[in-house]
Amino acid sequence: MAIREKKKKGGGKFWEVYWKNPFTKRIQSKNFHDEKEAKDFNTDVLYRLKRDKESFRPAQAASDAPLTHFQGLALRYLVEKPMAKSTKDTTLCHLEAFYSILGNPEIAEIDKAMMKHFERELRKPHEKTYTGPNGKKWTRTVKGAEQNTIKRKVGIVLAILNWAAEEEYIPGHNLTGYKCAPGDDKKLVPPTPEELKRIRKVAPKHVDRAIYFAFNFGLRVGNSELFRVTWDRIDFDRKVATIPAAKKGKGQWRQVPIREDVLPVLKQWKAEDDECGATHIINYRGKPVASIRKAFNSTLEKAGITRKIRPYDLRHAFATYALEAGADPNALRKLMGHSSMAMIYKNYQHVLDKQKEAVVNGLPSI
Repeated sequence: MAIREKKKKGGGKFWEVYWKNPFTKRIQSKNFHDEKEAKDFNTDVLYRLKRDKESFRPAQAASDAPLTHFQGLALRYLVEKPMAKSTKDTTLCHLEAFYSILGNPEIAEIDKAMMKHFERELRKPHEKTYTGPNGKKWTRTVKGAEQNTIKRKVGIVLAILNWAAEEEYIPGHNLTGYKCAPGDDKKLVPPTPEELKRIRKVAPKHVDRAIYFAFNFGLRVGNSELFRVTWDRIDFDRKVATIPAAKKGKGQWRQVPIREDVLPVLKQWKAEDDECGATHIINYRGKPVASIRKAFNSTLEKAGITRKIRPYDLRHAFATYALEAGADPNALRKLMGHSSMAMIYKNYQHVLDKQKEAVVNGLPSI
């Protein structure tokens, strides 16, 4: 049981907390981009090792599940691989589609042909049954999954098989090098400034703050970044916000400059929160929030916006409009916490193409 500081290949560092599970005798670990968080987690694990060893016991269903079939392997993956509860819940949700289409196949039977069948079925429209609060049921036709969703579901299956092979639970699998069939990735259409103004007019206070802060700082909306920002991370003198790095991101913390017009807004929020003792910038009646999805969707309805807009699209809006304004792509990458330019090129190539056209068209005629 210890903490060790590790360096990243591209620069920067992180802290790894590692310990031996008293039941499986396997070394487990969890990485942190903040040293204090690592120390706090280390203290918690030390206490549990001394006073609450049962908390490390693998779930009975996972420990007893046979590893010859996929479902047993997936349960073992969810129990033993360190991950956030939200990630675990999302993984379970995606796996339901696998079980509904393919059942619980033997691992040796899972091959590329089976996965191609899985993809085809995901793309088909299907009937879905809903149950109302009064117990009444109804069925409607639901369109097939989009390409990005299919990639996510297939990626989870591959992650489970790769993990099992690395941990030597299975000798290998038949999906090495497998890739989804090509399809149309959904184009990112971020909310326009006009839409954001309409939404903010009818938004409750905590949703309005989330919209304004996420849009101006390019944060991942959720517990990974936005909801973790506290007032002690805002330096009004230097005009800099220190953003906690998401686990999927690279680096420890990143600093984002505060625009001049944003500064007085944050100062006003700070004065309001000092009165109620709120420590988190996004709070509901002084208490930190864990999700704004329902409140955000209700706000869209009040604003009369019918097209699909997700809270996460605020981050895409930050990147899109920054690039359109002539931002350097590499500087934008750093502000958003990406480890490489790959995500910028993948998601915002259409914006970069417009920049290239502007450069060429701006040349003088000779």
